[in-house]
Amino acid sequence: MKLISVFLTKNVKVVTLMLGILFSMTQMASAAGMRVFWNKFEVVVNEKNEVILTWNVTEYNNKSFRVQHSIDGAKWEDIAIVQSQNSPESMTDYSYVHRIKLSGKQFYRLQDLDIDFNSTGFSPVKTVSLANERPVISLWPNPATNEISLVGAHDSNNGSYTKAQIFDLSGKLLSEKKFTEGSGTINIHDLQTGTYILRVLCTNGTMHTEKFVKQ
Repeated sequence: MKLISVFLTKNVKVVTLMLGILFSMTQMASAAGMRVFWNKFEVVVNEKNEVILTWNVTEYNNKSFRVQHSIDGAKWEDIAIVQSQNSPESMTDYSYVHRIKLSGKQFYRLQDLDIDFNSTGFSPVKTVSLANERPVISLWPNPATNEISLVGAHDSNNGSYTKAQIFDLSGKLLSEKKFTEGSGTINIHDLQTGTYILRVLCTNGTMHTEKFVKQ
C-alpha cells in the first residue's frame, strides 16, 4: 500500500506540474498580448502549380488567420481569411490552397487576428518559386519490373530532387527514398503487380506526381 501511495503521489505531482506549465504559458501569452505560437508553417507547390500552405499553431483567444501574398517581400496583399478552430492549450493544423498564375519567387506569411480584427503578430515568411512552364518529371521504363528512373528531374525550374514517395491508389504511403546527388533510380522489386503513384519533391519546394505500373 505504501508503494502504491508513493506512485500515486509522484504521478499527481507530475500532472500538477504539467497543468501549472500550461497555465503559466497562458498567463505569459496573455500578459504579452500574444495569441498564437507558430509551431510549423510550410509552403510547397504541387503538380497543378497550386501553392499549398499548411501551419500548426498553439493559440489563445484567436479569431482567425489572414493569409498574405507578396511578389517582392515588401508589399503584401490579403488573399484569404481562415477561421480559427479556437482550441486553446492544444496544437491545431490549418491549410490553404492558393491558385495563382504567376512566375518567379512568391512570398507568403500569416497574420493572427482577434475578434476585433486586431493583430499581435505574423508568422515567419516563406517563399516558393513558380515557372510558367515547369517540365514534368517522367518515369522510365513504365511499366517496369525491378526499377524505374526519373527523367527530367534536374533542371533550372525544378531544382534538384530530394525525396521520392510511393503510394498505392488508396493514398497509403508504401515507401520513401531520399536522393543523393546524381542518383535518380528507384527500386520497385518488392512491390506487388499493380498501379502506383510516385511523388517527387524538389529543393525549391515543387512537388510532382506520376503514375506507374509494376509488372
